[in-house]
Amino acid sequence: MFTGSFVHLAGGAVFTMLLVIGCISDLRSRKIPNELVLAILVTGLLFALLTSTDAWRALGISLAGGGVGFGIW
Repeated sequence: MFTGSFVHLAGGAVFTMLLVIGCISDLRSRKIPNELVLAILVTGLLFALLTSTDAWRALGISLAGGGVGFGIW
């Protein structure tokens, strides 16, 4: 049984949809469009800001996570 909020459910659905689109694109053309990567980045940032009680902390953690992702890339 789902016990979270509608925002968490909607955010998870949107994130999953974007990841599926990225997987399909990668399997078809071996490329993930930059627009899709930007959409995932912005969606994740907005989700963190909307669901957190401390916006500055959420922003810092989101930017740190983005930095780790870019560092690995």
